[in-house]
Amino acid sequence: MSTSQQKRINDYMKLRKRIPAKSKEKRQRNKKAPNTKPEPFASDTSISDSRNAQTERDMKILRMFDLDPSFGPSLDSTRMERWERAMNLGLSPPMHVKNLINSNSNNIQYTHSVWQRHSLLSTPDS
Repeated sequence: MSTSQQKRINDYMKLRKRIPAKSKEKRQRNKKAPNTKPEPFASDTSISDSRNAQTERDMKILRMFDLDPSFGPSLDSTRMERWERAMNLGLSPPMHVKNLINSNSNNIQYTHSVWQRHSLLSTPDS
């Protein structure tokens, strides 16, 4: 079989016409932009977003406190109990953690350690 009679891989594949880059850009521009209407209470959402961001920062600080072994064990005690125990032992826990806990004393997210939310770590009731 000579090389002129041999089939190439291209002979078996369907040929596609290449689209120039300019045509692709035009097609993308012609697509309708998604309908984006401004929200009627945009100021309320920005306040809500800033509160959520502040809460996330607070939770990060409290998680760091929970995970820091230098202030003693954090299982089976609230964050305030742990903070006070560390203070009594002279371990100098961060004052801003105490302020966070006290300013949100009615919120379980702030008062209970990250370990108290996990059912695997809790002791079964007898």
